[in-house]
Amino acid sequence: MSNNQMIRHLSKYPPNHFDQEAFVLSSSHSVSCSIRKHNLEKQIINNSLIHKNTLAQVLYEVSYELDSKSEGEFYPIILVLKPFVINGFEQTGLYKLDYDKEIFHYCSGLEKDVLRNIMIHQEQNKITSGLGIGYYSPKNMVDPIDKIIYFSKKVNYYLNLHGEIKEKTLPADFTKNNQKEQLFLPPICFIQWLYPND
Repeated sequence: MSNNQMIRHLSKYPPNHFDQEAFVLSSSHSVSCSIRKHNLEKQIINNSLIHKNTLAQVLYEVSYELDSKSEGEFYPIILVLKPFVINGFEQTGLYKLDYDKEIFHYCSGLEKDVLRNIMIHQEQNKITSGLGIGYYSPKNMVDPIDKIIYFSKKVNYYLNLHGEIKEKTLPADFTKNNQKEQLFLPPICFIQWLYPND
């Protein structure tokens, strides 16, 4: 069919026949998909330290090993300081991985004073990282420090298999104006910073 034939064919119908409101969106049967945008995708991949699926798999494997050895659940908190430091994460803030639903739940953003204290912590420890894994001590957990050490070492083991990421695990504290050390994001007591293996 030529262009002229198409135009003649469409002219048979009244203009309101092509009203776009007939296509009202409904979420009840929506299907998600991924579209790789040409220019944006290159930029995101170049700026990303790790893919969300790789990080989720690492955390799951370590958590699975830990749960088989102990009682009580242990969930690390993901600190995202830069957009797209994890491929697929546009929003900075705190995240918690739900292993059963296979989703990173957004917990909250990072307030300016917390970000300032994190920057002080990173400067004092000579760390430059936009991604951390925060560990806390659940009240019902026996030997929480041993579990945190185990978890962070196993994460490091899997990241070494990945090959492109280094880590440094530190107390999640800082000193400001010669005052006593304080946690920058309680109840997180240890932080495992991830950064590129140059």
